[in-house]
Amino acid sequence: MKNKIIKLISLTVIIFQIFTGCSINNEQQQSMGPTITPQMGGTIKLACFVPDTLNPFSTKYQNVRDVMMVVYESLFKAENTLVATPVLAEGYSVSTSNKIYSINLKKNVQFHDGSLMDAADVLATFDYIKNYDTPYTPIFENVLSYKMIDQYTVSIELISPQADFVNNLDFPILASGLAKQSFTQDNPSFIPIGTGRFKFESRTQNKDMNLVRNDNWHGEQTTYADNIYVSFLHNSND
Repeated sequence: MKNKIIKLISLTVIIFQIFTGCSINNEQQQSMGPTITPQMGGTIKLACFVPDTLNPFSTKYQNVRDVMMVVYESLFKAENTLVATPVLAEGYSVSTSNKIYSINLKKNVQFHDGSLMDAADVLATFDYIKNYDTPYTPIFENVLSYKMIDQYTVSIELISPQADFVNNLDFPILASGLAKQSFTQDNPSFIPIGTGRFKFESRTQNKDMNLVRNDNWHGEQTTYADNIYVSFLHNSND
């Protein structure tokens, strides 16, 4: 049983490497056995509950939200080390009071519809979170105000000092201009448009969904899989 568990863990790490293009160090390679060279192409198969909506802010299902995070991306990724890794942001600066954060955004990042992401989309996402009941709304309880400095810079002023605030900015960035109807929980017609490695292609109601590789992705690492096939589960027994 122990060997099976070790093999399963190793296989999971390998699959993650192939999926994301992440590298592993020599010590990890030795513990996992022979190095496997990732190959281009293929399909990743996932499953989630039948979505009430594909809007990651509105769905009541955590596994739907998890799947959508290959379509969407955040400003920063909160690491276990409490160090925030920039994703859609280039970096940030913070005042000596730990109350004013200036977020510098990456340039030339495309949404899946071809439009370019900028500070207007980030501020619109902040507005969505404040105006609707989302899993991320509590983050803004300590936010006094936010504003655009320029096209690629956003400033956030906090009520109380918070040294690790950028770790909270690990939520999807949506394009500006979404209507109120987009934020209803029961909205199966919502079309997700993000900046992530994979983009939405099609959905068969109550059955499945297909995501395809985003060839205009802004990242430097290779995305190997051609697409992700997501089957919908109707209940916990499935």
